[in-house]
Amino acid sequence: MVTQPTHLSIVTTDKVEPRRESFKTLKLRGLPRPSKRLNKEGVLVVNQITYWDDSVPGFGLRLSSTGARVWTWMGRVVKHGKKKVTRYHLGPYTEHAAPGKLTLAEARAKAQAYQQEADAGRDPGHAARAAQAEALEHSQQTFARVADRFLREYRPKGKPGLRPRTTARYRGLFESDDFAPLQERPLASLTKRDVDDLLHRMALRGVTIGANRALSAIRKLLKWAATKDYIQTVPTVGIEAPAHEIHRTRHLYGNQDIGRPSELALYWRACEACGPRLGAFAKLLLLTGQRRNEVANMTWQEVLDLNGPAPRWFIPPERAKTEKGHVVPLGPMAVSILRGIQRAQTTSPVHYIRESRYVFAATGTKRELGFSDMKAIIDRHIAALIQAEPTRYAGQFTEPREHPDYWRFHDLRRTVETGLASCLIAQDIRDAILNHGKEDKIQKIYNQATYSDEKRAAMVRWEQHLREQIAADQPTPVRRMRK
Repeated sequence: MVTQPTHLSIVTTDKVEPRRESFKTLKLRGLPRPSKRLNKEGVLVVNQITYWDDSVPGFGLRLSSTGARVWTWMGRVVKHGKKKVTRYHLGPYTEHAAPGKLTLAEARAKAQAYQQEADAGRDPGHAARAAQAEALEHSQQTFARVADRFLREYRPKGKPGLRPRTTARYRGLFESDDFAPLQERPLASLTKRDVDDLLHRMALRGVTIGANRALSAIRKLLKWAATKDYIQTVPTVGIEAPAHEIHRTRHLYGNQDIGRPSELALYWRACEACGPRLGAFAKLLLLTGQRRNEVANMTWQEVLDLNGPAPRWFIPPERAKTEKGHVVPLGPMAVSILRGIQRAQTTSPVHYIRESRYVFAATGTKRELGFSDMKAIIDRHIAALIQAEPTRYAGQFTEPREHPDYWRFHDLRRTVETGLASCLIAQDIRDAILNHGKEDKIQKIYNQATYSDEKRAAMVRWEQHLREQIAADQPTPVRRMRK
């Protein structure tokens, strides 16, 4: 009784039954394959037989008793300085063109190319192995792996790398659910349709501006990948942004030409109702015109000469958006607010508040407020003031939350810019105060003026103008009826 074999062994009958044929499609179709048989140990043996082509030396078709058909080439190849008889598999057989398989014409051309390489003293399999290794490497270079390397190694022009906040934003975007279908895809397999489908999915969810940001990020990633030879073409070429963006123009300064009242006094009154800590933060945003992160993370070490003749705030390069140190002159109102915070901290019974290096020290009593929480508190006080005196504050902060012109903290920078321009402050001085980067490359290189005196005069003038706006905000007179 013959036992069931546990494995297959391969026995070739090439030497026993060599075959030479003039390869033609019809003849290849009818070539007989070797029959299966058992060896002496009762193990099922898979026979293989190779039919050789008369027209191309070393070119053959290997048939197996299992029905498999594989094109092969055999010849003398130089390896380690000596010629050795070597066999190479060219690819699976197919009668008609099919992906991953070779027809007779394709296999014959490949065998001729192998023969030419061997005649030239080169190993014809070297190029094939290199191509396989390259294909394997490309298959392993998935979107997730390349994106991670991009975030670590990308260097914007003229900068040492991405800013930490930008890196965190890009990483969160690339690891989001929207990019999940691309994570394990080889980067080289991405097409324009894949990117377009990604943006379409985001747009259907209503994240149109987010889709614009996603296109910008993935476009930057793919351009970088092309320079590193991960991909040959950039599939984002020709893809347009899903949403049309309109630059914000919202500010609190008002516009007499269209009858829009100034909202500065109402904002200031709301800040005073928010308490000393939040109120001071919100007021300094309006007084200095600096970015919210820069104000929120202000340290006492950055505040210079607070009690002297030239009080100023130095924002170090690592905290400034332009990555250059920035000096902000402090006017009398800003100095008064900072001195009040300093007195409150030095007399605080809580030791970590007294010893904190931050101007807006953490209280430690509850969860610290985020910017959205702070703005929500200010909004509530603004709404309460409007409700209490609707005539006095008519036409101010009327936009609902979902409206595009609903005010934001960043609009205060635009408010300061508009106010300084109304005070006839020159453009160069306004840019220097707000720490805007110079667009003109020549000016960026050659104009290194700091405008210290001009900036201080402008900030004093802005505070004076702001005081006038606040002083002009008087309660609506109440007319009493005569008895």
